Amino acid sequence: MRHLVIAFAALTLAAPLSAQGSVGTQGLGYPLGGLSGAAAGLAGANAEIDPNSAVNPAALTRSNRFSVMLRFEPEFRDTRVGSLGSNASVMRFPAFQATGAYGKFVGSVGVTTMLDRTWRNQIFDSVLVDGTLYRSRLQSGSEGAVSDARIALGYVVSQKLQVGLALHSLVGENRTLYSRTFDDTTGIIGIGQNNSFGYGGSALSFGVTAEPISGLVLAGSARVGQEMRLELEGSELSTATVPGRVGIGVTYFGIPGFTMYARLDQTRWSDLEGLASDSVSVFDATEISLGAEALGPKLFGANTVFRAGLRDRTLPFGVNGSAVTERGFAVGIGLPLSRGRSQIDIGGQRMARRTPGASETAWLFSLGFGIRP
Repeated sequence: MRHLVIAFAALTLAAPLSAQGSVGTQGLGYPLGGLSGAAAGLAGANAEIDPNSAVNPAALTRSNRFSVMLRFEPEFRDTRVGSLGSNASVMRFPAFQATGAYGKFVGSVGVTTMLDRTWRNQIFDSVLVDGTLYRSRLQSGSEGAVSDARIALGYVVSQKLQVGLALHSLVGENRTLYSRTFDDTTGIIGIGQNNSFGYGGSALSFGVTAEPISGLVLAGSARVGQEMRLELEGSELSTATVPGRVGIGVTYFGIPGFTMYARLDQTRWSDLEGLASDSVSVFDATEISLGAEALGPKLFGANTVFRAGLRDRTLPFGVNGSAVTERGFAVGIGLPLSRGRSQIDIGGQRMARRTPGASETAWLFSLGFGIRP
């Protein structure tokens, strides 16, 4: 029993010192932005007018027939704290959407990942027990995410103006693990703790797209958050508000075969402060992204599309009281199949995340698949 108590004390004292697995997944997780496979190849620059991104419900009107879209996105990251480093990989399926049109109305249902909190740490150290050092393994980790289930409706007011409205249900779960174990030969009993945190909330978003002059599209959207709850094993712990956001986008397609995009987005992540622990700093985030795409040669009766983009943003949750910045570039290609009735969007994003005392680089590869019967 003495060994058990000592092991428990060692775990308790070490827990505050353990990092949260990566620079990007601090707090409640890493924000994926609700992007489609095509938008990922543009670093999110076209999200305000992309019908397959869960950002602006008015953009749905750019899809005039039934379609289904899904996306796969693995991330491979390298985290550095001083002279120490670790590598990790995360497999994600961050987006699914089905869209259909009737007259001037276009509707969709879909699910995207709002915040992903998947990480795992493993540290080997030595613990002093009854005057003897014993080697132990300290593990901490989390699996889960907060998902955004959206029902959206867009309406074509005229050829130059479209509007949209969407209802959001925010649901999710994080399963956390903390444990310290010893070799079987020591006779020391390890200790561990598993918790399951649940999230629930709602929000309303609306948007508009307009073409004031030929070749220029202006778009904007906003989200108004309602109450969001944090529960532990089914019991309510605290409440906050789903983060409000506002974004604008500019698109220029006046050059044949070439399109340019610019986007500015601001999210009030501080609305979530009531759910984060006192040790986690929450920051409102500004995102700026630029992108361009060009038509390529035809394949199976439709044009391929080449994409590139740049992104600069603040992440919502900081490290040791300091904000985390993320900057990077993206490239992508759209490959049509069956004479444009389906398409594969392949993309890659190279991101650098920085905060005082720590850094992280990551590759995010995106594979989107869409069907338009």
